[in-house]
Amino acid sequence: MIAVTTATRITADDLAALHELKEEWAEACLRADWEGLGGLLTDNVVFLPPDRPMVEGREGVKAWLSEFPPISAFATTVVEADGRVDFAWARGTFTMTVEPTPGQRVTMKGKWSATYLKQDDGRWLCASDTWNVDGPTGTSD
Repeated sequence: MIAVTTATRITADDLAALHELKEEWAEACLRADWEGLGGLLTDNVVFLPPDRPMVEGREGVKAWLSEFPPISAFATTVVEADGRVDFAWARGTFTMTVEPTPGQRVTMKGKWSATYLKQDDGRWLCASDTWNVDGPTGTSD
């Protein structure tokens, strides 16, 4: 006989917390506050950035982000999220403008998918994040 368990579904408050986490994420990116963004990640988080090797661990992600070009605009939207009481996933879209060299702005539109783990203190932290762009990046001045 196979044992079947039913996990409690994620609550509306938890879904709201995931939306808030993404807002905090965007604000940290705009400030280049990688220490603050690190506070939104699990210790063993995994980043899967486009066209780059996998980045593992909170400290590894913060180091990787410290080399990221300045971000002058960043907006993210949660399109869908679901989960159970201790694990959630979400997917969404983003628009980001970076400045890889002084005076050169590159705007990207894309999508992301992430998983989250609920901590003992009730906070949700990102356990994995992957994203890519929808097409060639545009340059603007």
